[in-house]
Amino acid sequence: MKTELKNRTLWFDGTSQVSPELVPDLLLMEVPIEKIVVTDNNDDILQFNALSEEPIANTKTGNDPFLKDWQVPEKYLKIDLAEYVGEKLLALNLPEDKLEIYARRTDNELAMIKKMNMDKFFRTLIYVVETLKSTKTVWGVGRGSSCASLVLYLIGLHKVDPVKFNIDMTEFFHD
Repeated sequence: MKTELKNRTLWFDGTSQVSPELVPDLLLMEVPIEKIVVTDNNDDILQFNALSEEPIANTKTGNDPFLKDWQVPEKYLKIDLAEYVGEKLLALNLPEDKLEIYARRTDNELAMIKKMNMDKFFRTLIYVVETLKSTKTVWGVGRGSSCASLVLYLIGLHKVDPVKFNIDMTEFFHD
């Protein structure tokens, strides 16, 4: 579903995050409430939610996009993330001293991924990367805080080795 909104086009194939000010426009365009997630509450959103049987979700109050039901083939949802990433790490053929550093960093990131309930999201990213590779689609070398994640590097989402460039993993896992 395509929606024009104040010089922007939004595509709805899942839930979209918007600022509270855009909600009235989306509702007038008959975008279903369950497709709208606000990035923050304002008085209008709070009043609407108090009166509505279908409240508008807020990303800051527990509507966690990482727990969504992603449309991913079953085989990807069953991937053992630690095993998958471990195989990718071994494929780098690093010297033993560097392998130890990379393995420790990978273990720390995997612990954070699990703690933040991002396991399913990372399995989805494996599916996305493998689909892009199989269709010979070109994507960027890396951008933003994702480049601070060694796990995303090992999955193949970006080409920036955060250990080599000394990028702290907290740049990715910040609030």
